[in-house]
Amino acid sequence: MFQWEGRMRRSVAVTVVLAVGLLQSLYAQTLLPSTASFDVGFSPGGTALAVVEKAITAAKSEILMACYEFTSRDIAEALEAAAHRGVKVRIVADWKASHDKYSEVGMLKSAGIPIRQPTRPVPLPVQDR
Repeated sequence: MFQWEGRMRRSVAVTVVLAVGLLQSLYAQTLLPSTASFDVGFSPGGTALAVVEKAITAAKSEILMACYEFTSRDIAEALEAAAHRGVKVRIVADWKASHDKYSEVGMLKSAGIPIRQPTRPVPLPVQDR
């Protein structure tokens, strides 16, 4: 009797998971057009840096960035280069973390990139679907 109950519980659990997945796919909104593409990068390994640099280099009009800790000199230089070629770069950075020893936020500020540094938490906008 116990084996049957265990199988039944697993069967119900699998059915619930599949049903939830099906419902999510039926009600999910398409956020990207079918012609959109994306790149994936991982760190360690360095591919995440390459993906971010590629996106910054490809930007034509605007880059909006929010960060907690920002310590990548390579990304800071890419953002500065984008700003110099006419891309509007705007950043929201954590006030406390931007004063850490290895933070690149000061370098971006010196380059004339506008940086908003709230001293208390700022609620992020929530999009209701």
